[in-house]
Amino acid sequence: MARYLAVAVPVADLRRQPVEAIPLLNIRDDQQESQLLFNEALLFKSETDDWYEVEAIEQSKFDPVAGWHGYTGWVRKKDTAETEKPEGYNGLVKAAFTVIRSSPSQKALPVFPVSIGTRFLVTGEMKSFFEVALPKKRSGWVAKKDVMKVDGGRATAVEVRAQDLVRVARLFLGTPYLWGGRSMQMPWTVGPVMGVDCSGLVNLVFRANNFDVPRDAHEQWMTAKPIALSDLGPGDLIFVSWEDDPASINHVMLSLGAEKFIEATETGDIVRIRTFREKFGCNLGQVQTEAPEINGKHLHFGRMNTGKNG
Repeated sequence: MARYLAVAVPVADLRRQPVEAIPLLNIRDDQQESQLLFNEALLFKSETDDWYEVEAIEQSKFDPVAGWHGYTGWVRKKDTAETEKPEGYNGLVKAAFTVIRSSPSQKALPVFPVSIGTRFLVTGEMKSFFEVALPKKRSGWVAKKDVMKVDGGRATAVEVRAQDLVRVARLFLGTPYLWGGRSMQMPWTVGPVMGVDCSGLVNLVFRANNFDVPRDAHEQWMTAKPIALSDLGPGDLIFVSWEDDPASINHVMLSLGAEKFIEATETGDIVRIRTFREKFGCNLGQVQTEAPEINGKHLHFGRMNTGKNG
């Protein structure tokens, strides 16, 4: 019988091996697989004294042999709570972060903050607050202005406006790059270093619009609809391959329209807006339209099946 867990802290690290993360932004930690948000569902696989091996079923990944499955790794036991099955959700944090409070008042004691993209089961409301379910049959309260009510279940193909993708992406400006990062920096948190890598940024931008995309850049490319350079618009994705390997993607950026895009580049940097000339040394109009290639790296352009419009 399947055994499920839920993340019980604002953000938890998903590790390649059961070892603690390096608590520094300027060092690439190769043991870091991804990050898990509060309430995120996990499938139990095995355990040690202090760690669970899990499958992060909300972060899809493709294996040529096993097919699609969730990201696998290790999470600290103290960062999780047992649950009978993955809870449905009908609330989604759309602000950069929100604070869970002990009662429906801005003056109430804070429980802890949670990142954009966090999903809740909303169980009630009072004035300007939603009541939300917490682990161990507890409840808390979050400001309605920070949370979007959504249909329950996993999002697959809903209409997402390009302007909403861009709005959410801009919330991450100045956020530190973190290898394996998938979280927004928040006040009053004690725990893992927070930030995003390139695909973690894209994953959260779409998740905050109630649309699930894979965790990694290559799989995001696999699931995006290819578009021509001339069709590239706000909210579309720009994929960059490894040098001289056009079918292997290692970087993704989100187009803001025209020459600009937003990206999380590398360790030591922050999420920023850049232009094609700043990154590639040429304007978008100078990029060849057939099989675009710059310095041995191939560019691909894609659009998620969101039914997005302006």
